[in-house]
Formats: sequence, C-alpha cells, structure tokens
Amino acid sequence: MLLDAPTVWMLAFVAMGLGISGMVFGLPFYALWSHHKRKLEEIKARQRTSIDAETRAAIEALRAEMAALRDTTTQYDVSFDTALHRLESRMSHLEQKVIPAPEREFVGQLRG
Repeated sequence: MLLDAPTVWMLAFVAMGLGISGMVFGLPFYALWSHHKRKLEEIKARQRTSIDAETRAAIEALRAEMAALRDTTTQYDVSFDTALHRLESRMSHLEQKVIPAPEREFVGQLRG
C-alpha cells in the first residue's frame, strides 16, 4: 500500500498550507498574548515600587517627629552644659572663700 507520488505531494502541500496559515493566524494571537503578559508584569512592578499617600504621610510624620526629638535633645544638651558650667563656677567661688590663700596653693599643687 504505497502512496503514489501525486498523493504524497498533495499531502505535503496541504501540510505546508496548514503550517503557513497557522503561522499567519497564530502570530497576531501570540502578539496579543505577549503584550497582555508584559502589561500585567508592568502593573505588578509599578504596584511593588509605588507607595500610597497614607504611607508617605506616615513617613513624613516620622521625619518631623525625629527632627523635633533632635531639637529637644540639643536643647537639653545645651541646658546641661550651662548648668554644669554654673556649678563649676559656684564651686570655684566657694573654694576661694573657704580655703585660705596659702592652702589654696597647696591644693592647686595636689590637683595639678
């Protein structure tokens, strides 16, 4: 049951015709599908990187709170330095009153 030559050629032409028509009609559908997939991936990427307004507001509130905290700590630091300086000046004034002059020289030698 051998196929004769015209039948083989006919089958080859039909197969080629089906293949070519499949490519011609399949390519637009593949292009649509790949375009759709690319758009979906772009949307997913945009959603991952974008931050909504509520989150941005919370971040800005934290930044403002940190700035206020930094200002407060600076004010306390300056206040502490001023109080320490005032205490040192009071102590030196008291030492000058309490310790007589000759002993002051002896105390200065012990400290130095």
